[in-house]
Amino acid sequence: MADDSRLGRAYFVNHMKPHLSKNHIESNAAKSRQMPHGNIVHRLSVDPFLDWAIILIVSFCTALVLVALGVSMYLDTRAELSAPAPVPSGGHGALISADAIQAALKGFDDKAKLRSALEKSHSVPRDPSLP
Repeated sequence: MADDSRLGRAYFVNHMKPHLSKNHIESNAAKSRQMPHGNIVHRLSVDPFLDWAIILIVSFCTALVLVALGVSMYLDTRAELSAPAPVPSGGHGALISADAIQAALKGFDDKAKLRSALEKSHSVPRDPSLP
């Protein structure tokens, strides 16, 4: 009897298992994939399908938010540029006074004189590597 069971087991392993494996693979290919058991943290660490789904969903939502912000900023900027610029009550000449322009030009002249004086008085030691 022991020989019969051993013979039956050997026959099953050698002849039937390949057929069962092939049928098993074909039947499971049509079924939905098996989800790992356990909490969500375990599934995140084990299930690549879930990882990719989360990555794609987060990327898509981030892209939508960025596009919405870009469109909003574009429309706001376009509305601000199309509005007329405010003109002060004194006319165009009141934007900058003549005294302020003269003070700025005098400051630039003073800086130019100081720079030219520094360039003339500045002496550089001779480079010993030059003949």
